[in-house]
Amino acid sequence: MKKSLIFLGFVYSIFYPCFAFSDEGGVVQNAPIQGATDMANASSPSFMQALIQMLPLCIMIYLIFYFIVTKPQEKARKQLEKMVSELRRGEEVLTVSGICGKVLSVEGDFVHIEVAKGVGIKFSKQSIIKKL
Repeated sequence: MKKSLIFLGFVYSIFYPCFAFSDEGGVVQNAPIQGATDMANASSPSFMQALIQMLPLCIMIYLIFYFIVTKPQEKARKQLEKMVSELRRGEEVLTVSGICGKVLSVEGDFVHIEVAKGVGIKFSKQSIIKKL
């Protein structure tokens, strides 16, 4: 008996907002929740007020994203572009595909790389990732 009362108390505490009890001791379903009308009558902020309150948070998230992700990536891209534009004959480079070799010549957007004695491969400048 004691366990069933504890269980009923637990169930009551979970479903309290859904049920109301009548004077006869029965359960009345879908009864208005006491205090719900007070919450409905409370003034809620307008859309513009909510937007103004969220604006500083949005700006802060944007700035964090910019300085942690975008700025370092932009700096690395500029360094890579500078390195590729300064490629000269005889420098050793590494390509995106993992091929290492010496630069034989630079012609426009392409680089000829010697990967073995007498073996040259033509690569796009964009495929060079670093000098060795």
